[in-house]
Amino acid sequence: MSSLLPKILLLCGKGQIAANALRYTLSFLKTHNLNCSLVACPNNDDKGYETWYPSLLGVAKASGVAITKDIYEYASEPELVLISLEYNKIIRIDRFISQRLYNIHFSKLPKYRGVYTSIWPILNGERESGVTLHTLSAGVDDGDIVGQIAFPIGISITARQLYQLYMDHAFELYQQYLELLISKPIRGIPQNHSQASLYNRKSLDLTRDSIISLDMTSEVIIRKVRAFYFPEYQVARFEGRGVKQAWVVGSSSHMPGSKLAETSMSAVYVASDGLAVELVWA
Repeated sequence: MSSLLPKILLLCGKGQIAANALRYTLSFLKTHNLNCSLVACPNNDDKGYETWYPSLLGVAKASGVAITKDIYEYASEPELVLISLEYNKIIRIDRFISQRLYNIHFSKLPKYRGVYTSIWPILNGERESGVTLHTLSAGVDDGDIVGQIAFPIGISITARQLYQLYMDHAFELYQQYLELLISKPIRGIPQNHSQASLYNRKSLDLTRDSIISLDMTSEVIIRKVRAFYFPEYQVARFEGRGVKQAWVVGSSSHMPGSKLAETSMSAVYVASDGLAVELVWA
């Protein structure tokens, strides 16, 4: 292992990716007998117990790992490696002496910088996404690319399923690059900014934009149902009811907006393109 092993390895973030990374890093450091202090910085809303996803704070406490609530506690440490794994605050890199600051972003950069990366690719009809390890920069997810894994988006995948793929592949990426990250400073490959797209918090209103109307085409309706199906947070809605699935069941000569059938589980309506779409209630 390189003599550039950091004095402090700071993992900040949340959920499955951060918890798995912490466990893996502990094992890696012990297996290789590396004298590097591991510190966890959970997101502020981490309560220390598992909900629908693991708690970084809980795993750190159970593992005896040092915990900080302030990443800038280590800003003056020159021998620092910081890795952001779904950390929910903007990191001011100008406050750090170390330049070994990294992030794993849930998209195939330079596309889909920012947020809602489980929603926008589905709404836009993408057939591929990915996870990207990149250097932290002053901009939003625009640092140099260190590593990347791409994967297909299936035609029926939901936002919840896409998020799980992000977490799984992000951990795979982390395992691939951890040794390199703590061995030496890394210079990544600059992003092609001309191909970039960026979505901020204002790009979606989760309440308003998840509403289905029958003046939409069947394709738009189905994409919207898939894109907003993340039941821990929200689902698409039609006439006040949650919708978990939608598919075309045939064509119809009835007027768009017509209801063709209904059961306690679902209903069939005619979309604006004349196709009958079955909506399955959540």
